[in-house]
Amino acid sequence: MNNEQQSCYNSLAEKVYIAHQHLKQIHETQNHSVVLFGDLFAYIFAKDKANTLKIELAIKQNLNTRNQYLMLLEQYQFSISGYQAAASSEHDLNERFGEGFTLKFKATKKHVDQIYVILMIEHSAAHHQTDEIILHCQLNEQVKRVQFPNLIDGRSQLILEQESPEYQLLSNANAKIFLL
Repeated sequence: MNNEQQSCYNSLAEKVYIAHQHLKQIHETQNHSVVLFGDLFAYIFAKDKANTLKIELAIKQNLNTRNQYLMLLEQYQFSISGYQAAASSEHDLNERFGEGFTLKFKATKKHVDQIYVILMIEHSAAHHQTDEIILHCQLNEQVKRVQFPNLIDGRSQLILEQESPEYQLLSNANAKIFLL
């Protein structure tokens, strides 16, 4: 074997090695973002809080995962709040209405960057009285799960930071809110 052939074999081996490393990185990246149907189900009902960020990222990045997520929400929803008609987009929403529930937003007096979010359900299910209440907010590819304490006298309340993604989605007139 002459030097030219040896150089060609070395170059080929290097190219194969580099291609193999890139393929390995692609598989590792895909495996980290794989979300199974059971993972989506656990996320929707807040059974697995450890994988929340992973699942929200997968929903944001993968159209098939997002479609499965929305299909599950449609199937298991108790109620929904669709797009809210806003006369002016300059002002934040003070209230949000859904089918059988209302969300009210009130600023706290002591901490100006915090908002009370008050959830009122007209005809609640039995599990709303004993378990925490789960809302899912969806706007395009953004999704967030918000968990309220169980209802007392038809009401539940939560304090959120004004800049939090959860509050931004809850108060956005274009976001959908699913009540489970």
